[in-house]
Amino acid sequence: MKQSVGVTPFKTIIRLCYPRAVAQFDSCAREHDKSYHSIDWARDDPTETIDAVLLYCMLNKAGDDPGLVSDAWLFHSVARRWAKLRKFLWRLGIRY
Repeated sequence: MKQSVGVTPFKTIIRLCYPRAVAQFDSCAREHDKSYHSIDWARDDPTETIDAVLLYCMLNKAGDDPGLVSDAWLFHSVARRWAKLRKFLWRLGIRY
């Protein structure tokens, strides 16, 4: 099965560093990826809602495991930063 957790060039590194989190959160990341296709990049914070849904899903899957909860917050912060980069690229006319 194709891994959804992580940004494409770094997926292998993420899988090696966070194997439990990748296994636990991959379904959340897959839904997050699907939601990215319908984003209106012209909005001020176009991914705020879907990133919040991603965090909620990961925290639910993490349960009471403090390591997975920590990883969920880490992955969420990376998703938020990636969204800001994508928004900046969109403003420059770079779309993919």
